[in-house]
Amino acid sequence: MKHHGCSIVTPPGCSKKGVLGPKGRQVDLFVDADNQSCLAGWAVCSFLQAHGHQIRRAVIAGNAIGRKQNHGWRGWLKDFDVPEVETFSVPVRKDSADVRLILALGTYMEHPPGPDTLVLVLSRDNVLVETARVLSDSGVAVMVACNRQPSLPQNTQVPVLAVDLGQCRKRLKLAKAA
Repeated sequence: MKHHGCSIVTPPGCSKKGVLGPKGRQVDLFVDADNQSCLAGWAVCSFLQAHGHQIRRAVIAGNAIGRKQNHGWRGWLKDFDVPEVETFSVPVRKDSADVRLILALGTYMEHPPGPDTLVLVLSRDNVLVETARVLSDSGVAVMVACNRQPSLPQNTQVPVLAVDLGQCRKRLKLAKAA
C-alpha cells in the first residue's frame, strides 16, 4: 500500500490489511510541526485521499517564530479542503508542541471518537508515539505518521505511516508539471 511516498509499517504480528479501515473514514490529524515538514503533510493528505478518506480536523502545534511554520501547514491543509484547522504557536521550549498536542489528544480518552474516525498523529517524538499507543489501547483507531529518515519510531505498538520525503519531492514536481 504505497502512494505519494508513503507506506504503512505495522508492528510485528500485525497485518497491514484493514489498518486504514473502510473507505470514507474521517481523519483527525494531529501535527507536531516542530519535527515534521509541510511536505510530509502533503504526502499524508494525498495518501489518505487516495484511499478514500477525508481529513475533517487538523490540530497543528509548533514553536514557530512568528507564523511561518504553522502558516505553511495551513496552506497544505487548505489544498485538501480540511474544514477545521486549529494552529498553536507554542513557546520555544523543549516539548512545548508535544504537550499541546497531548492535551488535545486527551479529550479522546474521555470522549472516544466513533469507529468511523481515524486519529493520525504526525510526529516521531516518543511521548506522542506513546500517547497514540495509550489511545489505541483504549479502543481508538489510531496511527502514527512520520518522515522515514533518519529512522522510524522503535518498538511502537501502533501502525506507522512512513513518509519518504525524497519520493514526495519527485511526485510533487510531477503533480505540479501536469
